[in-house]
Amino acid sequence: MKRIDTLIHPLLWDDARAVLQTLGARVTLREVRTFGRTPPKREVYRGSAYFTDVTPELELTVLVEDNLVESTILALETVGQKGELIVSSVDGIVHFGEERAAAVLAPSPALAKRAGVIPVHTAAARA
Repeated sequence: MKRIDTLIHPLLWDDARAVLQTLGARVTLREVRTFGRTPPKREVYRGSAYFTDVTPELELTVLVEDNLVESTILALETVGQKGELIVSSVDGIVHFGEERAAAVLAPSPALAKRAGVIPVHTAAARA
């Protein structure tokens, strides 16, 4: 499974949602403000002039199967996406409240080496 992160303009969300629904992708949507990608704009509100240097955008996190990565990237490009797409691997998804094997909860060796032991809080440990 792959995770694709990108930023889109809020007006493109309806088109992006329609395309991603046809692919069966899982999408998380966040409203964010970006800084530094566009020059400041002068705006006037009630007679006072001010400059805005942050831009409202939407951050999409899309989870798709490995065989749908290329079609998802092409779909986001057809919607009008012109920025960056960050593609990363997802080792697994853990749902809260379900029984899980100890291997799923164990940190990766690289993460354990870098950050030390990561405590795992389960319902059995809290009881």
